[in-house]
Amino acid sequence: MLQWFGVKRCADLSWCRAPCGSRARKSQPCCSTDCCLTWVGLSKLFDDPSRTAASLRATREKCVRLQREAVAKADITAPQESLRAAVRHLAAVERWLQPMRSTSSSNLRQCEPEELAAELGLTSLAGGEDLEDFVEHFATAVGTGELLVAAIPCLLQSKTFRHPGTFYISSERLCFRSSVLGMEARLVISWSMVEWARLITSETNSMHPVRIRLKQSAEVDGNMVDSFDLRIFDVAALANMHSCATYFIGTGLFDIVPSDDRRSVSILCPSPLGGGSGSGIGETLAAGPRARAPTLTAEAMVADLEQLSLVWELQRRTTIWHSDWRAPFLPHDYQKAIKWMSIQDHYLPHPFIPENIDVDEAAESEEPPIEEVQFLGRKRACKWDVVVDESTDSEGWQYAVDFYLEPNKWSNSLRGFSHVRRRRWQPTFTGEMPVQEASTRRSVSFDRHRLNSTLMAEKGVSPPQQILVVDLGSIPLQSIRVDLESNDWEAEHNLMSMHFQDLKMHGIELGPWVSGTSSGSKVQGKLRSMSMRVPVPPAPMCPKESRCACTWHVVCEDDRCLLESVIMSLDVPYGTCFNVIKCDTFSRDEKSGNTVLERKFSLEWVKGCWIKSLVEASVPKEVKADGEQWAQLIKKWAQQQPAPQSTKPEVGEKKKRPPELR
Repeated sequence: MLQWFGVKRCADLSWCRAPCGSRARKSQPCCSTDCCLTWVGLSKLFDDPSRTAASLRATREKCVRLQREAVAKADITAPQESLRAAVRHLAAVERWLQPMRSTSSSNLRQCEPEELAAELGLTSLAGGEDLEDFVEHFATAVGTGELLVAAIPCLLQSKTFRHPGTFYISSERLCFRSSVLGMEARLVISWSMVEWARLITSETNSMHPVRIRLKQSAEVDGNMVDSFDLRIFDVAALANMHSCATYFIGTGLFDIVPSDDRRSVSILCPSPLGGGSGSGIGETLAAGPRARAPTLTAEAMVADLEQLSLVWELQRRTTIWHSDWRAPFLPHDYQKAIKWMSIQDHYLPHPFIPENIDVDEAAESEEPPIEEVQFLGRKRACKWDVVVDESTDSEGWQYAVDFYLEPNKWSNSLRGFSHVRRRRWQPTFTGEMPVQEASTRRSVSFDRHRLNSTLMAEKGVSPPQQILVVDLGSIPLQSIRVDLESNDWEAEHNLMSMHFQDLKMHGIELGPWVSGTSSGSKVQGKLRSMSMRVPVPPAPMCPKESRCACTWHVVCEDDRCLLESVIMSLDVPYGTCFNVIKCDTFSRDEKSGNTVLERKFSLEWVKGCWIKSLVEASVPKEVKADGEQWAQLIKKWAQQQPAPQSTKPEVGEKKKRPPELR
């Protein structure tokens, strides 16, 4: 390898102990104590760093020339990858040896863009709009001669937030900027602050998470972080990130994580205060968008966040002969009576609506009754403005016969049969809510009687069928309650973990618990979302396994526990046309004193299909068989549990059960 650099053997090389000699025949040193290591100037490392850096730079340039000459001569014996690695590693050492008066490296300042791009293995450096945006937002700290290498759309994620935006890589710094609805998050760090950058493997995510560990904490949107993840959307951008990390800090994304830091390489996952069932709109707004599809861009994520944050105001005309409007009041309007909604597969109360607000008072409000929200990891004060465009009238209203979801069924003018109208309110975030103002906000009562105790009742599906009642024996309800309310459902010996293993589920991704009243639904207890893959029983045109999306709902009281699931199969033919809702109630039989499992079942049809009658005839049998298997598993699980201590409620503390649980 040294022959490629033109290093000549010294006089006594055959007797030398130095790395350039092939053998060491005696302990006598060669012509100098430095021997052939002098070619990189390491003997003067501590005496003259500038001279050493200059020597390293000359050697690095010679590596580049040798590489180009080998390519021109089509020399297949040339160690191309070794030359490239030598260039990057020498650049990292050279940068380290620069004077401490600047975070910049003078050798990089003198680089031409074409030269730096060639050393990084890129065809060209970033330019155009990316360069203009970088100079506009980060010009105050730009050093002389700083070059923008790449601008990467990504999702920056930490323990408390997820921000979609653009990550800028320059010859001096790493910068990030996200701007959503007036809320701007920024990060600026120099290369010298980076301890390492590694690619973190993730089986449950199709994106490319890169962990960046800092030598000291940095601020992002008021949060101090010592490491963060970049969810990169494009493989080519990941290659650019690898080249830059190797060039500027000497190690790439595929190196081994230092042993002291291996405990921290698990995928960071925010634990938001808000959350939601189904698509998780509340959780997405609270902590930020989840990294799901590799084809998404930062601009698409920002647009999705802005769309999800819209609050729709719904009103119904009293009659077609009246000109006054009020909050929806007909029986089939159901949840729309609160007036402030979000749109998913159907209208739902917006997750920004406070939990402690009275429904009637919210319906009488002239603007969204939302003073602060949990958005992208923090509580933020916000103000609301009506969205007016070509699809609305001058006040932002759209008119229709009923509350349709399809935009093409709405008009921007009032007509004779326009019974309903709607308009959009968009938030603008003005900063963090002051403590005194937050403490003196108006206190309103929360109407608990409007809550449902089951998702079946909340969704208004067909009446549930009781398909199974099983005596489980003397199993304490407290033991069942502990496992059902546990945060870690995948822990060993947990009832739900055994249930997942019994059904041979894999690829499980569990969301955090959220309150049922803060998730867009109005139900008691708490909810969590889950995605997984499950085997499919043999059937015509069905795959061997299917992806499934599931929402779990748990309500526990003193004398009973309720476990409810809403499952949709994504890969089964017509599986996206309906949800299977199972409701298991654990209660104490007064006569025998044993615990009894009662299973109810219902189907929620999202859209019609020609096999509806076939589904309604076959699914109950499968749900019943699944319930019998579930009951046997519970008995097996109970044999492994220690006898719990009795926790009898005191007199007067017994809660009143809602009608659906009686």
